[in-house]
Amino acid sequence: MDAVAGVPRSLGILQPLVFFLLVGASRAFARFWLAGLSPLAGRSESRFLIYGAGTAGAQTASAMEIAAQSVLVGFVDDDPAKVGRSINGVQVFAASSVASLVREQGVTDLLLAMPSAPRSRRKDIIESLHAVPVHVRTLPDWADLASGRVTVQDFKELDIEDLLGRDPVPPNTDLLARNLSGKVVLVTGAGGSIGSELCRQIVGQRPRQLLLLDHSEFNLYSIHQELTAAVAAAGLAVDVVPLLASVAHLARLQDLCRNYGPHTVYHAAAYKHVPIVESNPAVGIENNVFGTLNMARAALDSGSPVLCWYPLTKRCGRPISWVPANAWPSWYCRPWPPNHQLAATVPPVSAWSGSATCWAPVAAWCRCSGASWPKAGP
Repeated sequence: MDAVAGVPRSLGILQPLVFFLLVGASRAFARFWLAGLSPLAGRSESRFLIYGAGTAGAQTASAMEIAAQSVLVGFVDDDPAKVGRSINGVQVFAASSVASLVREQGVTDLLLAMPSAPRSRRKDIIESLHAVPVHVRTLPDWADLASGRVTVQDFKELDIEDLLGRDPVPPNTDLLARNLSGKVVLVTGAGGSIGSELCRQIVGQRPRQLLLLDHSEFNLYSIHQELTAAVAAAGLAVDVVPLLASVAHLARLQDLCRNYGPHTVYHAAAYKHVPIVESNPAVGIENNVFGTLNMARAALDSGSPVLCWYPLTKRCGRPISWVPANAWPSWYCRPWPPNHQLAATVPPVSAWSGSATCWAPVAAWCRCSGASWPKAGP
């Protein structure tokens, strides 16, 4: 083939090279710009470790690197076979070196990328990091990794289930519905921390009427508005009734129980903040001890079949002050038959003399702390 006049023969070699360089440079620029990996793009000051040098940890590191949301200092693993190796150029450290890495490398976050690990193992890891000043978060599960897109937002804060040390036990819905579904349910202390959560769970069991009793107007208003909105959103036929009253007033409790006739009563009205109650001992005893007795008498007089009592379960096993110990006299305020003895390993349930009402103190601390139940008294 004859050469074209004025066109050098070297153009056939230079043109492919120039096109290759232009295409490669444009793709490299697009990758640096879109992925945020340009040296000019400032990195976040957050520096993190990934606990777990397995598949989940590697995928997490890749996604985090592309997103450029933090600086990966390294992996941490308790498997001696993985320690000292590197994943995509990032070193794997021993689990015992977390404290030194946090101190020397300025690590601020630790991502627990072990979605397949049992809860007992995750609990041990979290407890081992208790004294290390680092923010611990955990990967939800394998479903987040299967999508191929893992970011910082996919990591969640630690919750109570991560500290449980075992898989959570789901509630027995049939057992709950037996005393809740279609029934009139009364919750004392409905605006408190325990009472409000009880109300949220009870609404899902579809009671016919839920009575909210609390002596705090604001707390009662807040929980009533919340439950009313939840009932309307779920389309439940539950009548939520706010009742402003104090368990220290026996006559008021008797009137309410007589008028509404609750089938099940959850008694969660108690002062639980130790420093406050220690400064006001008379009021604490009146509410916690005599208030429990008043509620029991009102339920007994109205013939309520079930009364569940939530005592100061956090500290009444081995109390260190009189505040948690004031839950113990309530055991002796029960109108139980004389010489009635209870097993120390199960929550006691007994029938009152001459009534079908069952008194069921609910206390999970017996199994958790190994403490024994107080002996039953007449």
